Amino acid sequence: MICQDIEQYRKDISDQLSTIQLDGCVIEENKRKPILLGLAIEYIQKRYDESMEGEENFEQRKCWRTDFIEYLKEIMSTETEGLIGAYLRSFVIECWEQIQDVNDSLDEKKSDMLECIRDNTAQWLFELGSNVQGQMQLLNTVSSQNQSKLENFCEMPITGRRDIIGQHYDSINNFLKYLWKIMIDINSDMLEEKMEITEKQRKRLMPQTYINSKKKNYISLKFPGDNVEDAVILANILGGSINTKMTNVFSRMKEFQPKKWYMEAGYRGKYLYTMKISDIKKSDKKGFEVTETDPNKFEIECMDCINIDENGWNKIEECDKCIFNDDCIKQKENKE
Repeated sequence: MICQDIEQYRKDISDQLSTIQLDGCVIEENKRKPILLGLAIEYIQKRYDESMEGEENFEQRKCWRTDFIEYLKEIMSTETEGLIGAYLRSFVIECWEQIQDVNDSLDEKKSDMLECIRDNTAQWLFELGSNVQGQMQLLNTVSSQNQSKLENFCEMPITGRRDIIGQHYDSINNFLKYLWKIMIDINSDMLEEKMEITEKQRKRLMPQTYINSKKKNYISLKFPGDNVEDAVILANILGGSINTKMTNVFSRMKEFQPKKWYMEAGYRGKYLYTMKISDIKKSDKKGFEVTETDPNKFEIECMDCINIDENGWNKIEECDKCIFNDDCIKQKENKE
């Protein structure tokens, strides 16, 4: 019920924002709502951050309607990279709403953690999406499209790039849910503390904390306790043309060669980037194995043990006993 109220409130706000007269707006009317919502959140967050070092200062945080409308008019009248960042921020809010909607029995502390992760992710994704390199980095991570469709992405006008990112809404949503669930799992010790989330803990709930900044072409992740320092959460390729999607993902990852794939697709085990994709498809999905020391080796985790579905957020998975440590739960079940 609470989530439904929040979702309705978001829709009401979006509807109200869309009624503002924006002369010279460069965004088509039917595409404005999520961008306006993202910009509104960014504006409020910025005012909050600029206030006096965390102290409650209402005068400094107060937003005047006239200033806010002028801000929207200025931003929306020019095609800027920040419009894509704002668009992505709205994805984060919708993702959080979806989780809340099907997990209404979440305890208060876990909800607080999830809200903190949501806010941190919204700012991170806004910044990542506000430059073309960051946009490409995101798409290289979540896309299951043929690479040729993204080949000229960086040279496209902002409207074209925004539309392509919109086409990847479901993949971005899936990426966020797995990232958030892993972050909650590895920080589950916070659930035992009754006090509010501290600044030190807040940093542990920032996506940037787990991003390997050495990799620029895709979002490389380095989780504490993982057996690799270069993992990637890839698109969910289930449904539709699975083989084609797998071929597209493999072609892209073969170029970048991360050490581990977190991919909901039924594949699991250790493979080689020197293998043909047809050989990988024919291999035993229950856990193909290659030599541990081979430099071309990579692992695939099928993610069956990480539950992001309805009521799955009530469960805490021990990542160090499954996806971080080659200890496949599904393989154990099959052997039994």
